[in-house]
Amino acid sequence: MDIAVILIAIAAVAVVALFIGGRALAAQAMRKLLASGRAAMQAADFQASEQFFLKAQQLIAKLNGAESRAGMEATLGLGMACAQQGRYDDALRYFRRAEEAIAKTLGANSPYLAEAYWPIGWVHTQRGHLKEAEDSLIQALQLSEAATRGDNARIHSVVAALGWLYFQQGRSEQAEPFLRRSVKLAEKIYGRTSSESASALTNLGWLFMRADQLKEAEKCFRKAVFINSRLFGENHARIANTLSALGTLYIQAGKYRNAELCLTRALELHRKLGSEKTLSNASALTSLAGLLMEQKKFDEALPHLEQALELCEKLSGDSIQTATVLSNLAEISAAKNDFLGAQKLQQRVLTIKQKFLGVKHPEVACELERYDDFSRATTGQHKRI
Repeated sequence: MDIAVILIAIAAVAVVALFIGGRALAAQAMRKLLASGRAAMQAADFQASEQFFLKAQQLIAKLNGAESRAGMEATLGLGMACAQQGRYDDALRYFRRAEEAIAKTLGANSPYLAEAYWPIGWVHTQRGHLKEAEDSLIQALQLSEAATRGDNARIHSVVAALGWLYFQQGRSEQAEPFLRRSVKLAEKIYGRTSSESASALTNLGWLFMRADQLKEAEKCFRKAVFINSRLFGENHARIANTLSALGTLYIQAGKYRNAELCLTRALELHRKLGSEKTLSNASALTSLAGLLMEQKKFDEALPHLEQALELCEKLSGDSIQTATVLSNLAEISAAKNDFLGAQKLQQRVLTIKQKFLGVKHPEVACELERYDDFSRATTGQHKRI
């Protein structure tokens, strides 16, 4: 997509229309910008999507329609484009702005508020702010289901986001019905070979992998890769994300050669597509490091984890994903007999998981036990000295 040429052409039409007073022509240009923003978003060209929505928003403001439906769509689109690029603070500002405009224009109980609540919840999930995420998503689901008796795209988005949130919290029993429903809704609303179906299958695959149902997980991931390859070609961000998931699965299955091929390809795609500074790339780096650690190649794993940690801390702060990287770094420190370093890293892991999962969560108990192990090893080291 030659975004510069398209933007110049549409903007030129809009400027001429406004100059000669042709509001209808300017409105047509605005609709084209919004449609181009949606198309770029669907193709995961998030930088292009941001530019289209930004131009649309500017044009809508000139038409005095900033709080119109089109203005709200442009603002929400800008938020999602920023979120997909890991710019979560910018994304939240746009989503909050849209929320205020919707409440002011359509009322505080408008079901359209769900369009702001669910992406706010999604961003909180990505950042590991799980309580805030759940509150926003439940609000969105309640508003959406109260407004219609049938299934629609908004309900699918909220159901998918809630399922993934519960998965992130380690609440697999609660996540499963949402993730299964997400697949059914995506197939019903968008079709079995849609990108939405591929995303829903990928999320369900992660759930299967956690339950050690590796064959079922592999089916989901492979189907997602097939769908996205048919839709977008082999060189696409969605392919990279699912290959990363497949690589993680193969590590768990002990198929290290397959894992290496998938993860190496995922990282190559991120470099080629310019998506290296994303949480998706951090996930692939973490998985590749995990593969190297399984093979006791700690020195090779370390730079991957350091890069992943830098990305996670910058993009999501003290999140669950950050805790995963820190946990691996602690393991490497322990393998090198630096138990004090491992203990310090594990303390951060424990603090993060206590914050987001609660002190009584089973994962927190495991992390506390690990911290105690490192502490005892540190004490033993000091006694020997």
